[in-house]
This record gives sequence, C-alpha cells and structure tokens, in this order.
Amino acid sequence: MSPPSVPKPAPRAPQTNEAWGTQQLAKRLRAYDFCGSEAILRKQDIPRRYRLRAKFGPDGQGTDGKVDPAPVAMLNACIRNKTRYIFLGKPPQARDFEVELTLSFAHLRPKGKQETHDDQWNIDDSD
Repeated sequence: MSPPSVPKPAPRAPQTNEAWGTQQLAKRLRAYDFCGSEAILRKQDIPRRYRLRAKFGPDGQGTDGKVDPAPVAMLNACIRNKTRYIFLGKPPQARDFEVELTLSFAHLRPKGKQETHDDQWNIDDSD
C-alpha cells in the first residue's frame, strides 16, 4: 500500500522589485522617526499619517523620497536625506524602482523645543 500522493505546491512567481521593496522598506520605517519628531516639534497639529514614495536604484540603494502631504517645509528634505542612507539589499531585477506605502508617526511623542532651523535643510520651494 503506497502513501497518498500530495500535490506539489505551485512554483512561486518571481516577485517584482516594487513588491519586494515594499516588504523590505516596511521593516525599516523606524529610520524616518527622526524626521517625524522634527516636523512635530515645528508644528504640533500636523497629521500623523503620510503617503511615502521612495525611489531605489538597481542595487537596492535609496536615491530619493518624499511624503504627501508635507505640512512642514523640512519634512521632504529630511525624508529625501534618510532614504539615501537606506539599503534594501539586492532586488529581484536589476532596475530602478519606486516603492509607495503609508508612513505613520502616530507613535511619536516628541518633547522639548525645536533645536534646528529649516535653513539647515537647504530647502528649495520648487518641489
């Protein structure tokens, strides 16, 4: 008597860079907490949820980032800077890709007074 045959699982479809990048960036969202704290110190009544768009190169290195809406001038400059220091690893396909997900600062409770100035971020209003 032979054991019952078990069907083999279907082979996994290769993941797109966007799907893979979303999973990898979700693990690293705490990197943006500094930006949220600084923005909240500048303006206490800002929303705490944003749509984050981050761009990555073919090697998985961050190249650009921004949030919508950006209630404080320095927020997009800070997000852009932090994204450049994020490395996701080697993506499934060697090409540029963009990741879009929700970024929440609801857990932040910054205390103190603002110590930095918007001019340090080299803010250009052309964005």
